Amino acid sequence: MLSIDLITVPYDTGRRGWRMGAGPQALLRAGLMQTLRSAGHDVELIPVESTAAGDDLSTSFDLATKVARVARSSRASRRFPLTLSGNCFSTIGSFGSVDPEATGVLWLDAHGDLNTPETSTSGFLDGMSAAALLGWCHVDRTRDMLAAPLAESRLMLAGTRDLDPAESAALQKSSVRMLSAEDAKDETAAAAALDAFAAGITSLYLHVDLDVLDPERVGRANEFASPGGLTSQDVVRLANAAASRLNFAGMTLSAYDPAMDTGGAVGRAALEIIAAVVTAAAEIDHFTTQ
Repeated sequence: MLSIDLITVPYDTGRRGWRMGAGPQALLRAGLMQTLRSAGHDVELIPVESTAAGDDLSTSFDLATKVARVARSSRASRRFPLTLSGNCFSTIGSFGSVDPEATGVLWLDAHGDLNTPETSTSGFLDGMSAAALLGWCHVDRTRDMLAAPLAESRLMLAGTRDLDPAESAALQKSSVRMLSAEDAKDETAAAAALDAFAAGITSLYLHVDLDVLDPERVGRANEFASPGGLTSQDVVRLANAAASRLNFAGMTLSAYDPAMDTGGAVGRAALEIIAAVVTAAAEIDHFTTQ
């Protein structure tokens, strides 16, 4: 049995309940809490709301700061922080609850999220999430929630297949690790990559942007979905392989737009992924308060 704080952040680009911001409530309506409780887990719902007035940037950092406070409290109470968020940016807050020297981040996403304000062609803050986690941008705003930026070698992008040219260039110059969608599907290749990644760290924060899923074989998670992705079984297998090597420090599941998921397959995949991660984290050796 696992004690879980289910942290909901129903915002997309600073707007509550819009587009991917509708995802957390859709998963709750689909019975997520009942599923987890039926499996014997203690689940508390903790909604996070923004009180910031103004632009997307202010709202997003207000939300991330509040997520950081909740996640710190969760881990101090030996509860597992499980964040459902419209945007990937909430992971910056969640990561603020862990020891950055001992923890790596497995970032499952169709996109790199490695843009900065200088390189982004759209200005979409969510596309800067991993970059901000690494301290490549917005350092003045993340300083209060992160003990330290994540070291590049402690970030592994998995299932990533849609990179902007500037992201590819930055990635090649960095020590960020990359597990392609094809290698993520290959148990031998994934195992070798995880073995190397696990060296020198003891715990793992898992970030799952649902557009890591293949829109043709599973369904369309959001309007940014790209072909060539993973199935829910691929994600579960990768998560279980990671859990056999590292303690789970927490999880974010983000970027689900129920309006795009016309057949409901992505929502079902999300529930399957969450249930599998919680099952792995429920084993005593797979949860740490570091």
